[in-house]
Amino acid sequence: MMIVLLSLLIIYTSWMRGGSVHGYQPPIIWLSLLCLVFLLGQLTAGRKTEKDDKDVMSGARHSLSGLLKDPLFYIAGLFLVFLALQWYNSGRLLYFSQTDSAWCFSEPVIPFLPSSVLKKEAAEMFVWFLPAFTAALCIRHGLAGRSGIRTLLTVVIASAGFLGLFGVIQFLSGTKEVFWTWPQNSHFYASFSYQNHSGEFFLLMFCLSVGFLLRFLLFDKTAPRRRLWLVVFSLASLLTLVSVHLSLVAASTIFVWAVMAIGVVFASIIVFKRFPPVMRLNLIMAVVIFSCLTFYVVSGTAREKVASELSKMADATQLEKDFTTRWWQVVTARKIWNDNKLFGVGGWGYRHLVGTYMPEKAWVLLNVGRANVHNDFMQFLAEFGVVGLGLILLAVAVLFWPLFRYPMWNHPMILFPMLGVLLTCLHSAIDLPFRNAAVILSWTIILTAAGEYARLTVARRRE
Repeated sequence: MMIVLLSLLIIYTSWMRGGSVHGYQPPIIWLSLLCLVFLLGQLTAGRKTEKDDKDVMSGARHSLSGLLKDPLFYIAGLFLVFLALQWYNSGRLLYFSQTDSAWCFSEPVIPFLPSSVLKKEAAEMFVWFLPAFTAALCIRHGLAGRSGIRTLLTVVIASAGFLGLFGVIQFLSGTKEVFWTWPQNSHFYASFSYQNHSGEFFLLMFCLSVGFLLRFLLFDKTAPRRRLWLVVFSLASLLTLVSVHLSLVAASTIFVWAVMAIGVVFASIIVFKRFPPVMRLNLIMAVVIFSCLTFYVVSGTAREKVASELSKMADATQLEKDFTTRWWQVVTARKIWNDNKLFGVGGWGYRHLVGTYMPEKAWVLLNVGRANVHNDFMQFLAEFGVVGLGLILLAVAVLFWPLFRYPMWNHPMILFPMLGVLLTCLHSAIDLPFRNAAVILSWTIILTAAGEYARLTVARRRE
């Protein structure tokens, strides 16, 4: 049941506009709460799995005391309380200060507590972070060992593959409306209104599907229906790879081919060490066929658009313009944080205060797309302050901890998903992948699952 609930959460969030449309966000909260209630019910009942988790797909691995000993439980609770205080203490108004001859925002109702500008915007932070913390706790305490983790991630991959297929069909139709329903002025892909979010989402899913594909191809020869799974993960890898290209995001496109190159090297090392010459030939043919399929699909659908997007990365003038534009956003975010170091200005607060921290002559730069810093670290620092961002980083450190003691390169189901996790962090320095509920949730699920899978693999070897 836990796998079903978590699957519904990620499927709904990714398919329903990436969780970015207000009218469709409440089910994300309700599904998250339902997962938490079910987890607490499992743990309270004290159900545990057997040591051999091959045939066990549900049931908690830990008791309630195990959850209460998990530092992530308290970090999540504190951060959600922090968001609740920002939401409750919201309502700062813009006014013109005669004393300073400048536009300013009023002080919050309770000055010494965390606050935000608008209550509605502060509430959206729960849509972003409650599902992520919920999924992390459920994976760490509610899934039945490695088999449960594999089952959940297989569902995630399958959903992403179907979403990628839908995206290709929608792209080929030439529609200017998401789901042929919601008009969109700029480029979009699949269910995502913003192309950079779709590019990063499908990059994450490509890394995840490649990890599963290489596991079944190189390490698991005895699994039932192995050929079926090879087909499933091959198709998912192809569809997510194509989707990254059709999202028209240069950074994600470069990253996805870097992952491809690493995958080829990884597979080559394993094949040349363990397999006969015929398998080596099969590997070479598979890589060539996979690359050609991707080239022909992308070339036949959006060759000029993809080439145009990539050419911007080689245009020195364009790069200088982008760097200058984004640099002043980072500088402005730091100025905002300097005046709100402890608690920040609340979720989406940057977009309201950015103009008041810039000279009037620079307001012309505040055009469409400048409501975000395009550097997630600085934006979260400005909006959540040292306290909020510190809690987020502590949670990430807890999730990363099991991976510090496991050689990731030993297992493709850990190595390649973690490549996606790390590349998303790298991309967030120049863009805003973490300003989307589906990307935050997917990233957290993959990181948590990789860490738990590594921990369980080590524990299994010790038995």
